[in-house]
Amino acid sequence: MILTDKKGNKHRLIKTRRPKFSNHRGRTWDCEIKVVNDIEVEFWLDTTWGFYFYFQWEDQWYKVLMLNFIDPLKYKETLTIGEK
Repeated sequence: MILTDKKGNKHRLIKTRRPKFSNHRGRTWDCEIKVVNDIEVEFWLDTTWGFYFYFQWEDQWYKVLMLNFIDPLKYKETLTIGEK
């Protein structure tokens, strides 16, 4: 699946399991609400070690590479999920 931001940039989604959200080795998590297909969705970021945003969409967890986003936690972004 592909996640498209408001600038038209496409980000590949990777199916994954739900993160453990543990505090192991000082790990911390941050959450940002983003709008996906007109639905508010929680995007989770491991702020200590992370390279990915994690989120749940239609009972499936996905991760998307954080490095593809510019200022990912700065503002509410309008995103669209679709097929390739």
